[in-house]
Amino acid sequence: GFVPDKPVKKEIKFTLEEEELTATIHVKKMNIGEFETLFLGDVEERARTAKAISVCVRLGEDGKEVIPFDKAYKLHPSLAGAMFHALNEVNTVKKTSRPAKGFSAT
Repeated sequence: GFVPDKPVKKEIKFTLEEEELTATIHVKKMNIGEFETLFLGDVEERARTAKAISVCVRLGEDGKEVIPFDKAYKLHPSLAGAMFHALNEVNTVKKTSRPAKGFSAT
């Protein structure tokens, strides 16, 4: 199976200056290449959360507005954390049954 292009709509909650806020974002499901690039790259690489948000989180009514890396890098930690939590919820591999004997993904 291939990862669909349509993002998943998620409501997030975060706090800015002691005010509890909510927002709706759209999170792109990562394919294996994107996942490996984000999480299995060079250990010295920095700003992985900002990179993940830039790659996966979308804004706007239709979920098509990309957050550029330089903007994601400057997000408030509370907002970035809520976005990253939603990203993880959408992209966490759920435990499935084992493939049938003789099945190969290659």
